[in-house]
Amino acid sequence: MSATSSTPLGFVHRFWRKTRRAGRVAVTLGSCVALLLLCPNPAIALQWMGPPPKLSWRVGRSEVIVLGRVGERTNVIPSRSDSIRIVPEVYSRYSFVVTEAWKGDVTAGDTITFARFGGQLPGGGWVEIGGDPQVSRGESLVLFLEHGSSGIWKREMTFSWFDGYVRIESRKGYGFHCPGKSMGWLRRRVRSVIERQR
Repeated sequence: MSATSSTPLGFVHRFWRKTRRAGRVAVTLGSCVALLLLCPNPAIALQWMGPPPKLSWRVGRSEVIVLGRVGERTNVIPSRSDSIRIVPEVYSRYSFVVTEAWKGDVTAGDTITFARFGGQLPGGGWVEIGGDPQVSRGESLVLFLEHGSSGIWKREMTFSWFDGYVRIESRKGYGFHCPGKSMGWLRRRVRSVIERQR
């Protein structure tokens, strides 16, 4: 025991360390709860809290992996019976024209849909998650799509905001699993993982 541990200064020091640690735990737990409540698929939220996911894990989870272009956005406001969150669960459904299909029951030329949390409320306001990737019509993306696990998300395909998409610019991909590499590089990596998992 240190010489100052029984002094008033030592008591204040120990109290400060304990309350600081408790504060960090409370903030972390609060952030985790908020993320789980807002996320369409808890597995997507939980991956953010753990170690960085590997490409093999992402490919294995994905039902569909496609390269293509974003089309029209449709605003969707679920009925109360469909909503399971404590916040308004308005979301956006996007059409997506497939250029290349790397995994799943789709082919080049198909138009599929995916959904993202966030959209316009009946009163005119807008709901979204800060930091969630915003997609625009005409944007080229590689998407790692899967169905959500609860509520309306069981009927919708979506992707992880963390590692479930790659933006395409000047024939290079920018995302967690493709840090500025060519499309050929990403294509080969994904197809190699798919072959190993068969």
